[in-house]
Amino acid sequence: MNTIITGTEDKEALYESRIWTPDWQAEDSLVPRIVCFRKVISSDSVPENGILKISADSRYKLYINGRFIQEGPCKANKGSWYYEECRLKPYIRAGENCIAVEVLRYPEDFGRRNHSLLRTGLPFLYVLGEVCLDGVMKVFLKGASGWKCMQNKNIIFQGEDTVPAPLHIIENTTGNLLMTGWKQAGFVDTDWMAASEYEFNRMKLSDSPREMKKSPIPHQRHVKRLFRGVLAIRCWETKAGGHAGKQMVYRNMEELLSGKSPLTIPAGFHLIVDLDAGELMTGYPVMEILGGKGSDIRVLYTESYVYPDGRGGYIKGDRSCWQHGELHGSEDQYHVEGYGTKIMPEIYEPFWFRTFRYVRLDVVAHTQLQIGSFAYMETGYPLNAVTEVETSDASLKPVWDISLRTLRRCMHETYIDCPYYEQLQYAMDSRLEILYTYMVSGDDRLARKCMEDFRCSAHADGMINSCSPALREHVIPGFSIYYIMMVYDHMMYFGDRGLVKTHLPAIDSILHFFDARLDDRKLAGKTGGVNQRQNYWSFIDWTEEWQGTTGVPTAIRKGPVTMESLLYILGLQCAAALSEFAGRRDTGAEYLARAETVKLAVKSCCTGEDGLLQDGPGVPEYSVHCQVFGVLSGVLSMEDGKRLLEKTVGNKTYSQCSVAMTYYLFRALEKVGLYEKTDKLWDTWRDMVSKNMTTCVENNTDERSDCHAWASVILYELPAVVLGVRPAEPGFQSIRIHPVPGAFTSARGTVITPGGMVRVQWKKENGKLSLSYSVPEGVTVKEE
Repeated sequence: MNTIITGTEDKEALYESRIWTPDWQAEDSLVPRIVCFRKVISSDSVPENGILKISADSRYKLYINGRFIQEGPCKANKGSWYYEECRLKPYIRAGENCIAVEVLRYPEDFGRRNHSLLRTGLPFLYVLGEVCLDGVMKVFLKGASGWKCMQNKNIIFQGEDTVPAPLHIIENTTGNLLMTGWKQAGFVDTDWMAASEYEFNRMKLSDSPREMKKSPIPHQRHVKRLFRGVLAIRCWETKAGGHAGKQMVYRNMEELLSGKSPLTIPAGFHLIVDLDAGELMTGYPVMEILGGKGSDIRVLYTESYVYPDGRGGYIKGDRSCWQHGELHGSEDQYHVEGYGTKIMPEIYEPFWFRTFRYVRLDVVAHTQLQIGSFAYMETGYPLNAVTEVETSDASLKPVWDISLRTLRRCMHETYIDCPYYEQLQYAMDSRLEILYTYMVSGDDRLARKCMEDFRCSAHADGMINSCSPALREHVIPGFSIYYIMMVYDHMMYFGDRGLVKTHLPAIDSILHFFDARLDDRKLAGKTGGVNQRQNYWSFIDWTEEWQGTTGVPTAIRKGPVTMESLLYILGLQCAAALSEFAGRRDTGAEYLARAETVKLAVKSCCTGEDGLLQDGPGVPEYSVHCQVFGVLSGVLSMEDGKRLLEKTVGNKTYSQCSVAMTYYLFRALEKVGLYEKTDKLWDTWRDMVSKNMTTCVENNTDERSDCHAWASVILYELPAVVLGVRPAEPGFQSIRIHPVPGAFTSARGTVITPGGMVRVQWKKENGKLSLSYSVPEGVTVKEE
């Protein structure tokens, strides 16, 4: 249950707890700015308990007595702003304590902001704290009293490319002596300004941070990590030190990374060194710097090594071949002020987490510089994966490993498409990521927030945004159907009628959008087109043949695409089940009747040679996609579906599904009895392993990103299909255990369900399947 701050009295308390720096000027609102806040509190003893509620616009990082505690706020949507709670007992000590908060405020300018962070009308830090001492709860953090603040204009956020969606997190920073030790109680802050409060009776409602709710998800995890080691020292330019100096630096680099001793870089050296994290990571890097006044440090973060393609571009192959590959990526710059000592080092620590597998340090030491330490704090959603599966195919064990890692890296305060690039929560991606999360952890907290983010993104015409939260309006009509599927999946796994009823109005509006645009043939009309050419983007898949039309079937040039009609049918079918579950039987029947009408239209108008479904009505272009969704929607009979999938899958005459669509391809093959064909399809993932990838690629066309969790399909396939554990009715009220062997000869494992762990083991010999399983007490099994 969310805690919501509402009502006049509570709103006044909210505003009294919103503070900001009094020296904020109009020009400060034009660029990203860091504002630092600190308050020292005294306690005669360790508190019995206590809570700090905290939020900010746009982003905060909380420290207590110099220790990083948490970041936030949880990303807002158009309906809600969030605050986090921090339990104080583990961090407050007897004596003086410093509560320190670093706040990043993004500007209004679209070209200078992170695209997944919304903002309010005014910048603010919200803090409200209570602590229990001697059995009495005391408010100790409310309003501006005792808070000091200072802008840190030495941190400049660099501009980035506008395509596809810039993060605006890369920093160009100069060390700031005035900020040294500011997170500690002993820091002298006489030069800092007293923070000021916003007055409630002078605030506009439009400046309010919407409805303020407690974050619905747990805090992000933070685990200290060391780099695995040095890969290569690439370049040396020296005015002093010679060969002996070079050997000394190389030897000491390994000791630095292991935390044994600092690295000394003599004056005049230019060091470029490639570091290996061992796997693709998301984390906060931290470097301690001693001396080195005037030196410059560049830190480059990248997913992999790349190789020149001979045409001025780069291709990917073996991700780890440092001998022949090159590193390209996002790069922070840090200009050393030189005040760091062993007791109080100068710190390079970017505000936003970084995504990397490899890191390149480029250090120009104008004076002798020491790097006291360089490590990072891994971060992400605290996914507790407990499902385990073992099959007869050992080649799929590393596929499971890289897929689970990919899911972890794509779960933060929202699901994200890829951690290195956009970090946006797209509906098509998230529907699959949510299913994978259910199968490996049984956790639906981030899924609930995801569905709410999309519900709150609804447009006047009924469409939801393709990604949410997001600054700009960006609609892919088919993605609204994936949102409906999300709600359907949650119904099947958790059976929450209240949640279903909350989302049904948005679902009704989505389906009305398609219904209102049916053409005279009763097909879904042309709802969009090529990206940035029409208002809406009719994206389907990053299929190689559709690159020139930005992932849209080329049939769009001649009219509507069949896939949008097929998606509409699936949306109606899912919505019918949801309506029935919510007690709206008449609506459910209406949706099924609509689905039948569109199914007949597709059969009549979109059937081409040999019974294949065309990519557009009357357009003799064909893809696996239409056959797959023809099977899943029931447009194609089982007999025809099997024949057409056998004809098209793997046949380059027809546009093939990329990794993004593999889940749906597997479902169609399973439905028509061709699941053994998935063995060959796993070669795409076996190839990822052979290329030394530690996460799954975004697509197998241009391989833009090395981490995209819609490709983590094995996390569903092995427990749900190969072991056969799926819900037989809403809320997992009964379990269906029906293994689909495919090309496997045996499998065993444990699968998490809302009712507890299910254990399954089977073996296939002489064409017969011997199956055994155990389920939690009281759970009904529907074995097939």
